[in-house]
Amino acid sequence: MSLKIKLTSAIIMFMLIVATLVIGVLAAKSQTISMKGNVSFNINDRSLYLKSVRYKVGNDATEPVTLENFLPGYIDANMEVNIGDHEFNYSAFTLYFDIVNTTKNTYNAVEEVTLSQELISQGVTASASGKISPTQETDSDGDSFAEIIPTSEPTGTITLTITSTQAQPINLGDITITIEQYIPRNFTEEDFKISGNSITGYTGTATDLIIPSSYKIDEDGNYIEDLDGTGTLITTIGAGAFRDNTTLTSVTLPETVTSIGDDAFRGCSSLTTITIPKSVTSIEHAAFARCSSLITITIPETVTSIGSSAFNGCSSLQSVDFNNCQITEIPYGAFRECSSLTTITIPETVTSMGDD
Repeated sequence: MSLKIKLTSAIIMFMLIVATLVIGVLAAKSQTISMKGNVSFNINDRSLYLKSVRYKVGNDATEPVTLENFLPGYIDANMEVNIGDHEFNYSAFTLYFDIVNTTKNTYNAVEEVTLSQELISQGVTASASGKISPTQETDSDGDSFAEIIPTSEPTGTITLTITSTQAQPINLGDITITIEQYIPRNFTEEDFKISGNSITGYTGTATDLIIPSSYKIDEDGNYIEDLDGTGTLITTIGAGAFRDNTTLTSVTLPETVTSIGDDAFRGCSSLTTITIPKSVTSIEHAAFARCSSLITITIPETVTSIGSSAFNGCSSLQSVDFNNCQITEIPYGAFRECSSLTTITIPETVTSMGDD
């Protein structure tokens, strides 16, 4: 037999071995086993109506299938969903609980789901997620919401995802998903001062601060978190709103803010990080002056104007990223006394540069 024939035979044999291995791996991955058990809910009020349950096997993009033999009803300690006995390719088995909220509250699922030690030793994991949004208590005709639930669309879905690292049947037994009412942030109690669309002051002691994007006013006159998107947007960080606050180390601005006012963060000497969203178009006079711990700053491409002395005295500032913003002027003192700044690239749109 010639060397050429021997080499060809060896290649064909190698390809057959590889193909066999690939087929074996694919067969193992697609192997299906059985999954069964019961799911119940832990919630401290009877205000959620479980309308339907769906499930999906694996991680592909197929649509979930409606669980048969499920009876809808209000969620309480007595409700138990028998998920039946299903095939399960042990990469994932996902259940979707479609829920109608009969209140104006918001509810969240707690991620942790407790499993037996036996299941854990078998490589089984389970986690829950999901948010149930608030709704109106009556329909347009004034009927009680409880009376129209059968025709109502779910206001949220709780997802339970189960995975396993081993190809063996899984009996979940009885597992419980905990659903908790979400308590909205009270911005008044967090020491925010708010007027119209503007944050005008802050007297709190937080170090890492997330500024709200919108708010509502409750019956007691408190500014509270807007959960349904019908509140008042925060579009401005007002003049001197956080001036001389020495406890802040990081601030995240919402993507509703368009303007950062005069002296807004002036003298925030501990501030090392500020996240400026792409919604911002103007940074006003001395907005970040004397922020002596600020190390880097990224100015979004949406910014069209920077005020005088905007970063004056930022002695730790090492880099400035203008991110192709369309400013035409760098005004006087914008980066005065930035003694750590070694390199700065001026945007090509800039036509004038002020004193200092």
